[in-house]
Amino acid sequence: CYRGSAGGGAHGRDAAAAVLRRRAQVGASAEETEDEEEEVGDEGNPWRDDPTRALRESLERADVEWSLLQLTKEAETSKSSLPSPDLRRDTRAAALLEESALNRLRPFTIPAEWIDIPPLHGGEEAVVAMLGEDAPLVENFLAQTGTVGKVGMAFWQAELYLRSLQETPGEISVEEAVETAGKQLDSESREFRETLQNSVLLARQNFVSAARFGYFLRRGRQRWQLERELSSVGSAEPEEDDFVAALKRKSQEYAGSMGLGKTYSKAQQPSTLEDYLGELSPELAVELVRVATGEATAALDRRATSIFGSEDELLRDFERLAASGAGAVPQQPLAAPARRRLQVEAAAFGAALFEAEERAARRYSFEYTAYGSRSEGPLR
Repeated sequence: CYRGSAGGGAHGRDAAAAVLRRRAQVGASAEETEDEEEEVGDEGNPWRDDPTRALRESLERADVEWSLLQLTKEAETSKSSLPSPDLRRDTRAAALLEESALNRLRPFTIPAEWIDIPPLHGGEEAVVAMLGEDAPLVENFLAQTGTVGKVGMAFWQAELYLRSLQETPGEISVEEAVETAGKQLDSESREFRETLQNSVLLARQNFVSAARFGYFLRRGRQRWQLERELSSVGSAEPEEDDFVAALKRKSQEYAGSMGLGKTYSKAQQPSTLEDYLGELSPELAVELVRVATGEATAALDRRATSIFGSEDELLRDFERLAASGAGAVPQQPLAAPARRRLQVEAAAFGAALFEAEERAARRYSFEYTAYGSRSEGPLR
C-alpha cells in the first residue's frame, strides 16, 4: 500500500534531447515550428491534424479485428468439444486491448514509452475525458499528503485481498496493514529502504495501482448506474410493462442473493459515485477493483512492462541484493513532477482500458476472471 515515491535522480539520458527524439518519431505537435512540421512529411500526423477522426478510424479498425479474432476462436472451438486456449490469440487480444486503450489517450497526449524519458503533459486532460466528473478522485488518490479519501480506502482494502495479504476481504483494515508494512520496512537497513523507494520496481507497482484505480472508477460507475436502474423497480410507474418490471425485480433479487451490493430504495441511493464506492462491502470492492477479464489483465501487464520492464526480472534484482548484497537494483531516473505525470497517465490508461474492454466485448468472447480470484504475478 505504498503511495508514490517522492524525489528523483539523475536522468539516464539528456531529457530534452530524448523528448525531441521521441517527438520526431511520432510526429510534431501542433505547437512546433513550420520547419519542424516540414520534417514530418507530406502525410502528416493524423493524431495531430484531426484527432477525432483518427480515433474514430482506429476504433473501427479494432472492431474489425475483434470480429475476425472471434471467428478464429469459434473455428478453433468447433474442432474440439473442449475449447483449448490459444496463446497466440490471447496475446493478440491483450495487444489489441492495449493499443485500443492507448489510442483513446492520443488525442490528449503522446503516451509514455520509456522510464528514462519524462512523460509529456496532457495526462490530466485524458483523465477528465475518460472519467468526467469523477476525475478529482484521481487527484486525491495520487496525493502525497493529506488523508486518503473513502474511495481510495475502498480500493486499497480490496488490493490487500487481491495481493494475497488477506485470507478474506476486509480481514484487517488498511491502517493496520500500513502500520505492519511500516514496521517491516523500518527493520530493514537505510540503504535497502532508499533503494526500494527509488526503484523501478516500486515505480512499476505504483503505475499498475494507478491504472487499476482508473479502471475501478469506470467499472464502479457502471455498477452504480445499474443499481440505480434496479432501484426504480419498487417505484415503477403503473403503466410500466409488467414483464419489464418483473425482469428488473428478478435482477435486483439475484444481485442481492449473490452479495453483489446493497439493495437501495430510490430515496436511499448514494448521490455520488464517491459515496457509492465508499460504502461498498469488501467483497464487492474486490470484484470491482479486479480487472474483469484475463485479456485486459494481460494488456495492463504489457503496458507496464513496455515502460518499466518485466516484474519478474525487477524482483530478481531485489532478491539477489537481499541474498548476497551484490548486484544493482534499477533506479528510476524521473524527478517527482515527471513521476506524477506518469501516474496520472496510468489512471487515464486504466479508465481507457475499461472502455476498450467494454466495446470489444460486443464482438469477442473474453475469458472472465473468477469470482473471488486474486491477482497473478510474483507480487500479486
